[in-house]
Amino acid sequence: MNESASSLENGLPFDVCLKIASYLPVLDVCVLSRCARYWRELCSSDSIWESLVCGDGPAPLSPEIPLLW
Repeated sequence: MNESASSLENGLPFDVCLKIASYLPVLDVCVLSRCARYWRELCSSDSIWESLVCGDGPAPLSPEIPLLW
């Protein structure tokens, strides 16, 4: 992905968008990835999924559906 072109399109640097997306619940990351090619590529990043899986534990699918473990 051309990070400089993507930054100009969205107004935020790629790494900032990546950091923001890493705080989203899993379901929201999946929905975000369907918005545009830029977001699909960003949401496919290993660093987002590593933070969701290896961070403080997986995020709930949504605020209304808590994890059972």
